[in-house]
Amino acid sequence: MPGRKHSFDELLSALADGTRRGVVRYFERSGDDVATVEDLAAALPSDGSGGTARRLHHVALPKLARAGIVEYDPATRAARYRGDELREPVRELLVEVRAAVSA
Repeated sequence: MPGRKHSFDELLSALADGTRRGVVRYFERSGDDVATVEDLAAALPSDGSGGTARRLHHVALPKLARAGIVEYDPATRAARYRGDELREPVRELLVEVRAAVSA
């Protein structure tokens, strides 16, 4: 979705969950642009039931994709991080939040 205007509400909602923040943290720290559900599940805290991979596939990655943070292909179970495209919208969000807190 190049050129897509990111909604601040979408970004905040997408990052409100610890698993989804963990996905972003994984990409930021690893420097990888693409990861599979299995790569991400191995890097995130697990409850031991295998539920992390299911939650990533069915909930977390689709929500991050709707917010424009990743591109997710459920058929290949691969996500591509769009971090470079998000830096400016996130900066704008922080400016807006700081202004609201200061008001």
